[in-house]
Amino acid sequence: MPGDLALIPRGHTCTWDAGGAGEALMVSVPPALSVKAAVQETRRAPDQIEFMPQLGRADPLVHAIGQAMLGELQTQGLFGMLYLESLLRTLALHLLRTYAVAPPSLVTVKGTLSADALQRIRNYVHDHLSEAITLEALAALTHLSPYHFARTFKEATGLPPYQYVLQCRVEQAKTLLMAGNHAISEVAHMVGFASQSHLTRHVRKAFGVTPSMLVPKRKNGQG
Repeated sequence: MPGDLALIPRGHTCTWDAGGAGEALMVSVPPALSVKAAVQETRRAPDQIEFMPQLGRADPLVHAIGQAMLGELQTQGLFGMLYLESLLRTLALHLLRTYAVAPPSLVTVKGTLSADALQRIRNYVHDHLSEAITLEALAALTHLSPYHFARTFKEATGLPPYQYVLQCRVEQAKTLLMAGNHAISEVAHMVGFASQSHLTRHVRKAFGVTPSMLVPKRKNGQG
């Protein structure tokens, strides 16, 4: 059925007949990521976790995550690697909790992010806007696992980490564009967008204008 899940654990093989034309999205969770998720979030050794193969299983969350990943592929990474990393981690944890033979319990962490921790995050993001910012790097600044960091960060700011970083990039791009010292393509690179077209889409969504409309018009006689 449309949207059904086929889960093929590592080391297993599977063949099936779709019975006609159709499309399927294949997602491979990197072993390094699934191992880290198991260790960080459940404190279980990777060799203690086993999955049962699934075929034709309805799973709305996996379907939604798959659609979001497909959207990123079709737009050539419009929301960036941090967004894709967040999706993969969410998928890995959901598979652990739902399809492991003996589902592990997540480690419980209580409390909120301190003002100092939030400031460290702000400073780090500002200083690394032109780079690929990872969820793991942000979480390390707070001494939390990526899962618990993402949860507590959203509770503290109202935004998931990827949206916060995206917001910072768009706001910094606006500042640079209005200064008029760099070409639009340069600004896109300086704030970490993969392309000028990505910058254009996000600026239009945030401010209702194109990047060129934010660049100051030069008066006659000025370079």
